[in-house]
Amino acid sequence: MTSVPKNRIPMDWPRHYYRLQQRLALTRRETHALAFVLLFLAAGLGIRHVRYHLIPYDPAYYAEIDRLVAAAPTGEDSSAAAPLLLPADMGMTPTDSLEQPMKPPTAGALRVNINTATAAELERLPRIGPKTAERIVAFRETNGPFRRVEDLMLIRGIGEKTFEGLRAYVVVS
Repeated sequence: MTSVPKNRIPMDWPRHYYRLQQRLALTRRETHALAFVLLFLAAGLGIRHVRYHLIPYDPAYYAEIDRLVAAAPTGEDSSAAAPLLLPADMGMTPTDSLEQPMKPPTAGALRVNINTATAAELERLPRIGPKTAERIVAFRETNGPFRRVEDLMLIRGIGEKTFEGLRAYVVVS
């Protein structure tokens, strides 16, 4: 009996390949296709592993995130969101087509009472155009005054995203 050195792989893989083919009752062509698919799956997982583990972001990117998290306001009344960060080393930058986040009004800024505002006053609100302002006034005339600010979402054209931008600018009295 010959012994195979420990550092060398025995060359009997064709026999194991043939046994697998017989055990799974596959034709030769099906076995080759299965091996081909498994080879590409393993290659894809290997590439994904390398990209995920060996190409980290620049440490300055993580330091900037830590700085912004530490400086972020806490509590329920914090409505200022941290800006979207994109790593410069990945070549990603915010595009002009993306909307800039709306800043909430300052302490001295004017807020609009949606129960008494005219259509022209409502148009000064972010993301409210002439048609939406008319819908707000018509809704108010038909259904009576708004009971809470969240009732703005009952108006066609004002969804959750638009309402979140308006919340800091409107009041109900």
